[in-house]
Amino acid sequence: MNKKQFKNITIYGIIIILVITAILFLFKATEVSFSSALDTGILSDYSAFAFGFIGILLTVLNLLLAIQNFNFQENSFEKQKFESHFFTLLQIYRDNYNNAQSLFGLNNDGKDLFPDFYNKFINIQLNATTSFYLYKNIRTN
Repeated sequence: MNKKQFKNITIYGIIIILVITAILFLFKATEVSFSSALDTGILSDYSAFAFGFIGILLTVLNLLLAIQNFNFQENSFEKQKFESHFFTLLQIYRDNYNNAQSLFGLNNDGKDLFPDFYNKFINIQLNATTSFYLYKNIRTN
């Protein structure tokens, strides 16, 4: 149910309640006849009752809408917090990617950085291992 339908149902419900209570009040409180004068005291009592009842209904409706608004705000806050966290992580990833490219001299134009990084790491490790064994062989001879 959208807001417009809810608003229409609320307005029509209040009007129906007013009409029904007016009819019941007038038929129970007085003899309805078109020839006699209208008693203003009865109408005064009816209006106090009807609008007091409507005030209570609107207060309850206001409370329900306030609770709904708080729930909506909480969901919106959680969504905003998630989006902020996601984009922060995305920015960190981009910064790391750019730093790794500049640090290792890789230029892969948007391709995966990991395979190039892995190959460079293996080459460095092989060079270090080879250098270590060469140094060890030279020292023992």
